[in-house]
Amino acid sequence: MKKKSIILLIVIISLCLAIACKIYRDHEAIRNNLFNEFVDFCVEADKTERLIIEGGDKPYHKDMDTPYYEITDTRMDTKDKLFNMAENYFTREYAEKRFDHLFFEKDNGLCMHIVGNVTINDFTTAHISNIKINPISKDARLELFVYSPVHNMVNPVVFKLKSVDGDYRIDEIMIGGW
Repeated sequence: MKKKSIILLIVIISLCLAIACKIYRDHEAIRNNLFNEFVDFCVEADKTERLIIEGGDKPYHKDMDTPYYEITDTRMDTKDKLFNMAENYFTREYAEKRFDHLFFEKDNGLCMHIVGNVTINDFTTAHISNIKINPISKDARLELFVYSPVHNMVNPVVFKLKSVDGDYRIDEIMIGGW
């Protein structure tokens, strides 16, 4: 009886070690991937956010008394298209929280309240300082240092990333912002 218990214990420990090794290898692979690819991803996400906040290519402004643009860019002329574009880089929840209040429908078209340029950081200069990954959910937290030409200084920026169908999407920007 003792021999069966010892063998069972060895099997359980072996399985636990195998699972731990797998989690560690996955963690390291994800970490290395994020390290190598996130700055480029962030630059593209910044371009997409800027495109959305500027109302796409050539938004139409009827007159100076109108505090909104009519969206003429066919890539984002409906809320559905706009959020589908955003979902290449952001979770749906983040995109809705970030952009929903800017857009409204009028006369069967999408319109956007006029906003100023909100980009303060140059992500082409970003340096990743820390990556933390949840071994179970694979969600991640990235800390970057990014130069801001607006402030003429380096800003810390923290991204919370969510794993969506095996790809990462920005779920929250906690410090620093765009």
